[in-house]
Amino acid sequence: MPGETILLFFAASILFVFLFLEHRDIKKVEGKTKEVTGVIVEIEAQYPASAIASKWARISYYVNGSSYKSSNWIQVSRKAHVGDKVLVKYLLDEPTILDTSSKLKYKIFLYSALTLIIIGMLAWIARRM
Repeated sequence: MPGETILLFFAASILFVFLFLEHRDIKKVEGKTKEVTGVIVEIEAQYPASAIASKWARISYYVNGSSYKSSNWIQVSRKAHVGDKVLVKYLLDEPTILDTSSKLKYKIFLYSALTLIIIGMLAWIARRM
């Protein structure tokens, strides 16, 4: 089996690990979250001088008339500013914790891993011909 095929299968297996972890996080909070609109109250940027810097924010929101500030940071758009409204999911049994699992990330990991496997198989078949 050629080196590039092995590399493709190895990369796919790493993606499957991330896929499993994201699936576990989604299942762990399934049915235990609720969406609410909150306001960004703090922002930190990783590598602020970089053009691809990601921003992380703490969110303030109301649940049943009580005000909460998230204890964890969530990733937000690079265009986000303090005071912007965002839709977040909090845990019902711990309202200060925001859910960071993502079905979109799950799908990206799944489709990327499957694509790498298909490309690897095609490369392997092409070498055998």
